[in-house]
Amino acid sequence: MAKQPRKTPRKSRRKALGSSPLPAMEEISAVVEETQQPEMFPEPEIAEPEALRVEIDEETGTVEIPHDDGSVLIELDAAPEIDPEFEDSHGANLAEALGMMELNTIGEDLLEGIESDDASRQEWLEVRRKGIDLLAIKVESPRSGASAVEGMSVVRDPVMLESVLRFQANAQGEMLPAAGPVKVVDYGLEDNKKAGLAEKLQKDLNFYLVKTASEYYPDTRRMFWETGFSGLAYKKVYRDPLKRRPVSETVPSEHLIVSDAITDLRSAQRVTHEIRLKRSTMKRMQILGVYRNVDLSDPIPDPNSYDEKVAQNQGLELNHQRPEDQLYEVYECYCELDIPGFEHKDQKGEPTGLPLPYRVTIERGTRQILEIRRNWKEDDEDFQAKIPFVAYPYATGPGFHGVGLLHILGNLTQALTAMLRESIDAGMFANFPGGLISQSNARQTNTTFRVAPGEFKPVDTGDKRIQDAVMGMPYKEVGASHVALIGQLRELAQRLGGTANANVGEGRQDAPVGTTLALIEQATKVEGAVLKALHAAQTEEFGLLVDLFRDDPESLWRGNKRSALGKDVAAFREALEYCDVVPQADPNVPSRIQRMAVAEVLKKMADGAPDRYNQEAVDRRILTIIGVDNQDELFAQQQAQGPDRAQMAEFQLKEQTNQIKKAEVAVKAAKIQSDAVQKEKDRETKQNLAVLELASTVGVHPEANEIVDEQIMQLSPLMTNIHDTMNNPSMRPPPRRPVPVPGLGGVGMSPMQFAPPPPRRPMAMQGVI
Repeated sequence: MAKQPRKTPRKSRRKALGSSPLPAMEEISAVVEETQQPEMFPEPEIAEPEALRVEIDEETGTVEIPHDDGSVLIELDAAPEIDPEFEDSHGANLAEALGMMELNTIGEDLLEGIESDDASRQEWLEVRRKGIDLLAIKVESPRSGASAVEGMSVVRDPVMLESVLRFQANAQGEMLPAAGPVKVVDYGLEDNKKAGLAEKLQKDLNFYLVKTASEYYPDTRRMFWETGFSGLAYKKVYRDPLKRRPVSETVPSEHLIVSDAITDLRSAQRVTHEIRLKRSTMKRMQILGVYRNVDLSDPIPDPNSYDEKVAQNQGLELNHQRPEDQLYEVYECYCELDIPGFEHKDQKGEPTGLPLPYRVTIERGTRQILEIRRNWKEDDEDFQAKIPFVAYPYATGPGFHGVGLLHILGNLTQALTAMLRESIDAGMFANFPGGLISQSNARQTNTTFRVAPGEFKPVDTGDKRIQDAVMGMPYKEVGASHVALIGQLRELAQRLGGTANANVGEGRQDAPVGTTLALIEQATKVEGAVLKALHAAQTEEFGLLVDLFRDDPESLWRGNKRSALGKDVAAFREALEYCDVVPQADPNVPSRIQRMAVAEVLKKMADGAPDRYNQEAVDRRILTIIGVDNQDELFAQQQAQGPDRAQMAEFQLKEQTNQIKKAEVAVKAAKIQSDAVQKEKDRETKQNLAVLELASTVGVHPEANEIVDEQIMQLSPLMTNIHDTMNNPSMRPPPRRPVPVPGLGGVGMSPMQFAPPPPRRPMAMQGVI
């Protein structure tokens, strides 16, 4: 049981004269004695002063002073003296500190505003009520009776139901992966320890939403259905006092009352959540101190038109429940108030008149306020309101409530339904035609003929031809144009609803991948735009959820025996400081076919440049894209136990450096060897030129052989090839036939033996010449 605040003395004010302090009993007695006249009120007749009969209502603060003439002076409730406990405690229930008059004033003013907001959306609710019938989810029998043609079809075209179901399936596949919807991004932390915190936080958050909060997935699937159908649904993220942990639950759009004139939830004057509570739940909330412990009358059901229509389609009757099973209707209103005693004050301590954000809960039947709590963070100097609701839109429309498949396909569905019924009825009348029968010849006891195959029915025609007495109506089946129009309307509806199939498998079989992706993107543009909006909404939802976990980290691990963070609060807060929590879904890739194409391109790039990609990281990314769990089991054990990537990179760098140094040494050695060989060749070339020069002088000098031999013997130590040949007989070439040497005048027996010179002329003849 919550601690009840102590009753404090109250001040009173006259309704006509304004506020004044509540008079003490002695002051009232003095006033009465002064106003009494001795002749009218003799002293012996007064048993007690009139002031002693003053009645003070401790609950409301009302003071009643009766007079002998039958009149009663009533002092209405005044501003109470606030208990310091309510001023110091930021999350206290301020309704416990206010008087009944102040509570009634606040309650009536809020209820009037809520009714105004509800009236602004009645037309939108009516459209939704009619749209339930267009879904074709209610099984109906063909019409019969006097007001309709017997057997007339009531079938509805399911094109809108198909679109809603496909949207729900696509949204579920993208936003609710089997391993968990949360991805924690560390944005490239260099510290390996901090980078590991992101992975651990992701595991704990996904475990919470999949296992601990087991209601999250089915509840979100229902929210996607509501989003696709009506165009808008809400998630409410708050800490449930009964479950003692944060929850994120769907709020149907008909149960969140806001004015249609707003642009977003933060700009609304009031955001009211209509809550249905069981009797036991209401009592638990009062016992826990969440609501005031006041007496409430039996709940009176008052469903709106949309709730009644939904129940009718489900075969339920909301008003036929036992009184014990009726639910309390509670308005939880997020609004701004200027409450006396809790005013906003300036630096001088003077009230400024600025309304502050509060959360006010009102029981609709008794119109009693159950709680008033501050709705801003305790350390927020700007007093910004905390809005726990997240809007999931389908498409933005002219009003706040948006546009859904109901508004997009409603008229087309009605047209297709009418044409479908015409086709069915035309076929029925063509196969079972009715007609006209002559009245003068209608002597039959019954004009309804049902002729079975192979059976004949007698007809009294008055001796006339049967063709003259009976005529069939000119019923005919639908034509080809009717069927073609149905096909065109259905194709248009499917394209608008995002359920059209892209013909990517037709045409050229060798079409480029880019062309195929372009066709897929073109066919899924509407779906992609909606999924981007859902991605942004889910990001906001996870942000609100993380804020609740930041205030109560223990609730994240409650029920998780194998926490990745090890229930370390400091590590949890550090992970939230360096990481961001975002959805697993990729808003840029709205279809599975596109994801598979992206995975294929990624694998080709990694195989084409294996030195530039981390192959294990690429494979893990591809497995994640195609939705494979337990990826660690698929990789080789030695790969998991191998050296660290940094060590491997350092080792490879050292190996490359050593190879470069070895290559430089080899190049230098090859250059030295090449220079030595070149020098040796140059030396041999010079020696051979010298020999040729000596050989050219043989024909000039008579003693050429002796001179050449002598010079060769002198040069032989410097001529390695000739020197070795002369000193080593085994290296000398074998003898060969003399070869005439042109220009030397004879035949030599060896390369160094020349023919003798020609005879000299006589001296006398020289002068003659």
